[in-house]
Amino acid sequence: MYSSVDIKKLKRNLGNNTKILSCSQECNVFGDITTLKICYILRYYPEMNVTDIANIVGSSISNVSHMLSKLRDNNVVDFKRVSRQKLYSMKDEKFSNFIDFLFLNYEQEKY
Repeated sequence: MYSSVDIKKLKRNLGNNTKILSCSQECNVFGDITTLKICYILRYYPEMNVTDIANIVGSSISNVSHMLSKLRDNNVVDFKRVSRQKLYSMKDEKFSNFIDFLFLNYEQEKY
């Protein structure tokens, strides 16, 4: 059984709805399989353009472009412009680490 101190501490920690909402939104970004594939690609092969990403994930350029825009809006990816194309990369190390964590745990459970 948990003490009333533990329960009060949990309630206090969960009382910060802004923090929880932010975490929820960040996790929700990865909910789509194609989006997760895009993040995986950019984690290990940074500075890739939309056409190459779309070709690898097997989706339309329009769909991938929309997903990259969503990821950019959530500060997951960023791009740099080279000539007339945008080259996308993971923006923040925490998301790169999250991708590593997901796939490392999957690999360990598989074997």
